[in-house]
Amino acid sequence: MCFTYLLNDSVEFHPDENLLINKHNTQQQVSLSASSARCLLLLIKKRDIVTQNELFEYAWGNNAISATPNNLYQNISLLRKALKGLTSHNNSWIVTLPRKGFRLDESVVAEVIVVEKHTETVLPAVKNTVQEKPGSGDSFFAKFSHPQTAHLLTYLALVILLILGVVTVDYMLFPRTSIAEKFVFYKNVGACKVYFNKDTRSFKTHFKILDMLEASCRRNPYTYITIYPILHTATVLSCTVPVDSKDPQCTSSVIRGFISP
Repeated sequence: MCFTYLLNDSVEFHPDENLLINKHNTQQQVSLSASSARCLLLLIKKRDIVTQNELFEYAWGNNAISATPNNLYQNISLLRKALKGLTSHNNSWIVTLPRKGFRLDESVVAEVIVVEKHTETVLPAVKNTVQEKPGSGDSFFAKFSHPQTAHLLTYLALVILLILGVVTVDYMLFPRTSIAEKFVFYKNVGACKVYFNKDTRSFKTHFKILDMLEASCRRNPYTYITIYPILHTATVLSCTVPVDSKDPQCTSSVIRGFISP
């Protein structure tokens, strides 16, 4: 299992490959250094202020003692340049907090995509001894039997079903009641006050998602986790105050591809 992150629905971040890819133009890619990729990964995971010491330890590991602030600022500068170069967004992506550290800009929405690694067995091709006549009607359908075309059509169908499913679920869950009424308080986890959506049969998947999160709750202590088991999708809403308050400030994340118990 590996994780890919989609930033502002425009940039794919592949931490295992130290790679940034423009979602809408996959030929546009930027290879990152290992330390730059680790810095970006920690900023995405924490979604809060990350100190210089935390970045040194996470990005450089055993070599943190030899890394200098200049090394860190160079890596942050390269990340900003790479992210801005891949998109038309005008935000700063990474915010510098003097004498404190760094954090992702509040406008950045990060989606987590879980990718299950698997191997495929390729069977030897069987030579067809029957020659097809030019203009035969079967050639039209043969185009759709090509593996790449079939995979593309399957992917498009799944995307359409996912969009329709999310729209339908949101319409069914939230039209008549407030968001807060859809959640039940679970417990305090450190500084986090964790809530689960209560229209579910089991909280096992919530616990799994909660274990995956590495967010700090100093800024956003109220965390609301919603599971869509049929779609293998979860949303995490982190707010400064309860979501039913007058003016909550929240950030959201989407986790897709997990397997429900």
